[in-house]
Amino acid sequence: MSTRHRGFTLIELLVVIAIIALLSTVVLASLRAARLKSSDAKIQEQVQAFYNLMQVEYNELGHYSNFKAAGAWKTAGSTCTPASFGTSQYAAKAAEICTEIVRAASPSCGSYCLYFGNVAIPGLPNGSGYHQNNPPNVAVIQAYLPGRSYDAAATGDTHSRFFCRSSRGNTSVSSGDFTEDGCQRDP
Repeated sequence: MSTRHRGFTLIELLVVIAIIALLSTVVLASLRAARLKSSDAKIQEQVQAFYNLMQVEYNELGHYSNFKAAGAWKTAGSTCTPASFGTSQYAAKAAEICTEIVRAASPSCGSYCLYFGNVAIPGLPNGSGYHQNNPPNVAVIQAYLPGRSYDAAATGDTHSRFFCRSSRGNTSVSSGDFTEDGCQRDP
């Protein structure tokens, strides 16, 4: 009596392939979300390091004026230079921290990875701009959060998310209009 070996049918193979594809999609999406959240944590840690550096300068000089030359957004993939941070004696360390933040936020941050510098003073008339009439003892750091922005986009919200830290110690996660405590309008 001969035994006949039966192989898998085409339908069975297609079902197995579909299940594997579905599982790999779920795993890859979870890995991406975890990687982005890890980037958020690293960015917030680096913003804290920058804040600490600012405080050292403030304790020595009584103002942030030497740091204020930065005042422009750093773009994805850019390298920060000491010249970006004015005449501060800590400009080289600030440039290192800035570069780490931009690296963690890139490439999804586009033109808005990191901002450090001037802030608007509450009570300025509308249309006067965010960056005018700034006292030398107020500054703000804003950094793009890829994980929070990804989560917002998944719910249909098109606003990027930014971690904001002011020289006064306020922190917030901004939805892009920067009116929260810790951001430009209310440092």
